[in-house]
Amino acid sequence: MKGVYREQFQTYNEKRSQDLDAQKFTCGKCHQEQSRDGFWPRDFGLRNSWALWCKTCRPTPPEQRKAEAAARLFTCSACSTDKTRDGFWPKDYYNRNSPRAGLVCKTCNPTPPEERERKRGRPARNSSAPPSV
Repeated sequence: MKGVYREQFQTYNEKRSQDLDAQKFTCGKCHQEQSRDGFWPRDFGLRNSWALWCKTCRPTPPEQRKAEAAARLFTCSACSTDKTRDGFWPKDYYNRNSPRAGLVCKTCNPTPPEERERKRGRPARNSSAPPSV
């Protein structure tokens, strides 16, 4: 039974791939229609997340862009040292744009965000802690 379904999925995927190869896609920057070969395969797979740009408008491959983003430096608001993103807690990095947030590195704030106490406001949902005043 498994072999029959596997063959059906393979034929479906091959047909879908052929349909996509024949289809034209519009670049989000230059607005020119191009075939699938005009785009980076990895960007093409994530096209629902952001605008799809062609290889002419975005000449750097996705792997190189990812490496450049990982090497980008951020400044700790406590010790004023520049560190890569690995030097900060992921939750703090994503909350850095909130009004009370300051991006503090792991050496200045060794406690993970999940283990820290809430400073003010209502307790989290399903929490047994009494509301702070």
